[in-house]
Amino acid sequence: MNYDEQRLESMRDEQRREQQRQLERDEIARQEMRRASEATRFNKEFANRCANNDGPATIGGLCASCHAAAVAAERAGEGRMPGLTEPSGDWHAFLERLPIQDHHLASDKSRTERTTMFKEITRKYDLELDGDWNKVPIHHRGRHPDEYHAFVLGTMQFIDQEAKGDRRRFLRMYHELVKDTVVENPEMLRKKAWYE
Repeated sequence: MNYDEQRLESMRDEQRREQQRQLERDEIARQEMRRASEATRFNKEFANRCANNDGPATIGGLCASCHAAAVAAERAGEGRMPGLTEPSGDWHAFLERLPIQDHHLASDKSRTERTTMFKEITRKYDLELDGDWNKVPIHHRGRHPDEYHAFVLGTMQFIDQEAKGDRRRFLRMYHELVKDTVVENPEMLRKKAWYE
C-alpha cells in the first residue's frame, strides 16, 4: 500500500468511526427523548395518594409537593414522576440499617450542571448549599437517583418562582416542599423506590 492508499484508508476509517459516534449520539438523544416523554406523564398512583390532601398548600387539587414534583419532572426531563411505592416493612427495616447522616437535600458535592443550577438559585437568597437550611439528619448512604435530584431541582425552581427573591418565603417553602417531603418519604433517596 502506498502513502495515498494508506491516507485514503485512514480517512475511511475515521469516517466509519465518526458515523459510529453519530449513531451513538443519536441513540443517546432517542433515550433522552423517551425519558423526557416518560417524565411528563403524570403518575396517577402518586396523584391519587395526594389528591385527598386537605392541607393549606394545594395547587390545582394536588398537594404542593405533587405539583412541585410535576414541575420537577417536566423541567428536568429526567426519570419518571415521583410515583414512589408505599414503604413496606422491608423498606423501613432496610432504611433503619443505614447510618444516620446529615443529608444535603440539594447536593453540594456533585460536579454536575445540576449543582451549578442549585447554586444559581440559592445565590439569589444569599444561601450556601452547605447551610443547615439544606440539611436533614436521615438514614442514608451513598448516591441518590437522578429522579430524586430532578425532584429537588424542579421543586427549588418552582419555589424560586413563587418566592420572587423573598428569602423567608423561599426557606419556608423549601422546608415544606423539600425537607418535609424527604423526611416523610426517606425511601425516595433510593433508586428502587422510583421503579417498583
